[in-house]
Amino acid sequence: SHGHYALLLRDHYNDYEGAAIHFKKTLELDPNNVPAHFNYASLLYNFLRDHDKARFHYRKAIELNPQIVNREFEKLLGI
Repeated sequence: SHGHYALLLRDHYNDYEGAAIHFKKTLELDPNNVPAHFNYASLLYNFLRDHDKARFHYRKAIELNPQIVNREFEKLLGI
């Protein structure tokens, strides 16, 4: 799947732009994919430095599944 490929690109090849493309594709196909929103938020925050988009995708993940709240990540995002 695109989500797994995005993680491979991010974690093993440091291809952050490529990973972003595949996270976006995953979310186009499945807009309610909680892991994709969460992992895309992490990529955006940690590697692409797009904090506004990171907040959006983290909030979307929490909206879809409140059980995945990550207090440390929320501190980083300023939420």
